[in-house]
Amino acid sequence: MKAKTFVLVMMIVMSFLIFNACTFDIKDNITDPTPQFKDAMAKIKTIEAKDPMRKGKVTNLNLLVYVGDEKQLITLSIPVDAAKTFMDNPNIKLGDEEKDKSISKAMKDVDLKNFKNLEKMGPGLITDIQVSEDNVHVLGWLD
Repeated sequence: MKAKTFVLVMMIVMSFLIFNACTFDIKDNITDPTPQFKDAMAKIKTIEAKDPMRKGKVTNLNLLVYVGDEKQLITLSIPVDAAKTFMDNPNIKLGDEEKDKSISKAMKDVDLKNFKNLEKMGPGLITDIQVSEDNVHVLGWLD
């Protein structure tokens, strides 16, 4: 097998493994995401109560994103190693044009460089961004 072919095959295999290890969902026609954000914050508080010094090992990056003008609620849970791969190449596409468009819009103002050392942050809240003029809310945590 030629080196280029091998690299291409390995990239396809890695993409398959990375994206099969994550959960991703978009719910449409959500006018009030308050209950979902309250549930997520309760989960985060439980995580932080178990490890108040945030010294524990993290395995997953979780995001809850509301894009108000499209009435979409996006949930994502991805292994930290896969998330770091995404941060090194944020143009990775999921292959679903609608989902890719929603993610791009929701993440346009997020500086991924701030999250390079996710595993060192420990379990708990990592971001809570609300942009009222765009009606966007991004909640991120590690568990």
